[in-house]
Amino acid sequence: MNIYVKPICEEYCKSVTVLDGDELEVVVAGQYFTELYSRVMIHGYCCKTIMSNSHDDVHIATFVPVGERDFDMFDDLFDNGHEDDSSDWWKFQD
Repeated sequence: MNIYVKPICEEYCKSVTVLDGDELEVVVAGQYFTELYSRVMIHGYCCKTIMSNSHDDVHIATFVPVGERDFDMFDDLFDNGHEDDSSDWWKFQD
């Protein structure tokens, strides 16, 4: 794990839990999430999941190192040669 990421998370978050190796699960207020995310991105981490509570402004997020993420965020969006024509659905109606 990057030695800077956990202390950065502790600075912004109510709770920080180290999961499998390099994954971090944090509980953070919404007003601090953007700043937190921009700071951990500099150190090679990205947000894998985020859940929000509708009753208050608290988010539970999981951050992982960029090289170790096991998903491709844009795989289905750009599967057809980087052209997304789903917004043109109305042109193809019968």
